[in-house]
Amino acid sequence: MTDDDSVPEAMPPGAADADRGRFRRASDPSAWMPDDNRARRRLVEATTELPAFLTGQLDVVRGDVDEADIDAERESTVQALMQLGVPEADARTAVTEDRVALVLAAQVLDETPVYSLDRLSRKAGVSGELLSEVLTTMGVAVPERFTRQDLEMARNFADLVEVVRPESILRSARARGLAVRSIVGADMEVVREELILPLRQAGADDITVAVALAEAMKALAPIAEELLISAYRMHLRALLQSEISHMAARGTESALILAVGFVDLVGYTSLAGRIDPAGLDAVLELFESRVLDVVASDSDVGVVKYLGDAAMLIAPNAARLAPIMIELVAEQADMVDVPIKGGMATGEVLIREGDYFGSPVNLAARLTDAARPWRVLADEESGQQLANAGFRTQRTRPMRLRGIGSVRPVVLLDLPSAAADTESE
Repeated sequence: MTDDDSVPEAMPPGAADADRGRFRRASDPSAWMPDDNRARRRLVEATTELPAFLTGQLDVVRGDVDEADIDAERESTVQALMQLGVPEADARTAVTEDRVALVLAAQVLDETPVYSLDRLSRKAGVSGELLSEVLTTMGVAVPERFTRQDLEMARNFADLVEVVRPESILRSARARGLAVRSIVGADMEVVREELILPLRQAGADDITVAVALAEAMKALAPIAEELLISAYRMHLRALLQSEISHMAARGTESALILAVGFVDLVGYTSLAGRIDPAGLDAVLELFESRVLDVVASDSDVGVVKYLGDAAMLIAPNAARLAPIMIELVAEQADMVDVPIKGGMATGEVLIREGDYFGSPVNLAARLTDAARPWRVLADEESGQQLANAGFRTQRTRPMRLRGIGSVRPVVLLDLPSAAADTESE
């Protein structure tokens, strides 16, 4: 086969393009009778068009089986996967490793690999060593063979090398890999909740789930990719308009003087021992939603990341960050069991791979640990800026912070009077 020969797409023969409505109907297990084989077949057929041999298999009622029956069933599953386009070796590995439900989706998403690393690098005009290093840095294993989509990616890196140093490309690749892995993980969680769990709860077997998941991937993966591109552009546009980006463009040093804040759920660890995982998830969802809703009121304040039951924020100065911190720690009736507290500090911060580092980050985190529920502690530099801006603060007694030493922070009490009056209207 030449590099330019067409490569057939691996997908279930006869499977129709799935629409989102079809998946939504299948995600409601209450609409089906899991103990009825006919209802079970209706569920599967509503999720995807199945080959005749597969719908016939769904009418078989499986009771207790011996080893010979198990071996026969495994062989039947291998043959079913092969008829759906999975190579025999992959099908047998999937059955042996109990990965039947996922193997077909992987076949649908992937083109047939046609390039070696050496040939890929020569066609793209970029070092194979750099490509391998980029993939490893992104957290992706370097495959033995590459697809045409991989060739497009390699050509993009070749263009990037013309204007950006390789070490900078690797730094960006590390951040990109972590971010995209997190996004893919979140999307797979949605697919599991909306499709896989309802199918399993309705009695679907591995082959049924495999076909449904493959159809879901075929329909939803292009949508997810487009949404990712759109989200990137929106975030890029917002960053280009932010004060921190303007400060970075004006500066001559790597570090910037910024305000860093943390907010933390008090008692979350104790709560984790008293309620089930679903309850913990609800608490985190409430916390993260509140952080995003409050931060959205000021485009110059951003959420850097979540750290379990805490969130890290960044702002161009203490006066911009303080109103957000005050609102976040305001007492909430629905969070009485897990009150929020916070800490903030101002100083030189290094921006690296989309994250922020420096002594203000460590100080803000330690002040958060020391703060009382529904309160914000600010370091002396932030306290001075806030006093000059008219915020109400109260100096505390000196305290020792682990890894920091003796400090005398201030408690952030309220907004400047004019802003507070506006907030109360």
